Amino acid sequence: MLENLSLIQLSQAEIELAEMLETEEITKEQFEAMQKEINENLQVKSLNYIKVNDMLSNNLEQGKLYLKEIQKRIKRIENAQKKLKDFLVFAMEKSGLKRIDTHLGTITFNKGKDSIVITNENLIPKEFIKEEIVRKVDKVAIKEHLKETGEIVTGADIETKPYVTFK
Repeated sequence: MLENLSLIQLSQAEIELAEMLETEEITKEQFEAMQKEINENLQVKSLNYIKVNDMLSNNLEQGKLYLKEIQKRIKRIENAQKKLKDFLVFAMEKSGLKRIDTHLGTITFNKGKDSIVITNENLIPKEFIKEEIVRKVDKVAIKEHLKETGEIVTGADIETKPYVTFK
């Protein structure tokens, strides 16, 4: 009968049992026998909780290991893809090819857009610094300044990165 009770119900039964002993509804021997049965059931229930928790902990650790492996695999694939694109940029730039059409898709060589490279953030004039929670150089403002004045801001250079796209 007690094996079907939850931990909370078993704890409540133990309290009720103590009250019954106090009011002399049961004898000390009956109390000890019933308390022993409650404690045995508490032990069984507790063991089951420990087993389930251990199983969940093991599953969690195994999942974390799988996640690390998957993240490593994703990083390797991303690096391989970057190397492939870098190679194609190099090859297409050297050969003068602008486009390669195949039955699987098209590879297009693009010269790339100018982007601002910050070489020394401390030399960037304050007018090109956005104040946020963290200090950040306003590359958009520097690029606009370059377009408007033709002047390269101190602490920044222009870098053009060619790239390829797959469609």
